Amino acid sequence: MALFDHSWYSRVLVQRVEKWVRRKEWERAYGEINELERWLTDDGQVVVKFWFHISQAEQRRRLKKMTKDPAERWKVEKEDWRRNRRYERWVEAVEDMLARTDTPACPWTVVAATDARWTRLTVFRALVERMQRALDRRQHAPADVSRTQLAEEATRADRARRASEDLALQRSTARDAGLPLEDPAFFVPSGEDR
Repeated sequence: MALFDHSWYSRVLVQRVEKWVRRKEWERAYGEINELERWLTDDGQVVVKFWFHISQAEQRRRLKKMTKDPAERWKVEKEDWRRNRRYERWVEAVEDMLARTDTPACPWTVVAATDARWTRLTVFRALVERMQRALDRRQHAPADVSRTQLAEEATRADRARRASEDLALQRSTARDAGLPLEDPAFFVPSGEDR
């Protein structure tokens, strides 16, 4: 299990809002994000995305509280206050991000994060639900999941058929090119190393 904070969303949030990248760069990032997440899920990974939403007033209240607490004061910087003043810019970028990267393979779970207990409960429920769906998928459609023993067994015949077809194509190509057909170096079944 891995947890990512911001991760590959930097270009469409921080870099976009702060204008550190050009529009074409953060626009392009949406397709790259969706492609990466699709690759991950196609490879059997379970990707669960959360957006913890708080209002501008709640964010300001938390910043004030942290500033008054000597143990947490160090966490608050001028940058945090500046970003709070630009809250509407962030909302626009976040709404765009959620709309453009919420896919069937990797949906977003938006969590109202004002109440810590409610937030934790919502996150744990979503995690359990997604993990259960992934386990069910692995059990009922193992060929759709590439890294399990069940998938290996379920696709064995199909992989053997494809390897045989690849070998026949290699032999045909070698014959048409006038290459020796008996040299084993020319005929490596698909998926095997030389």
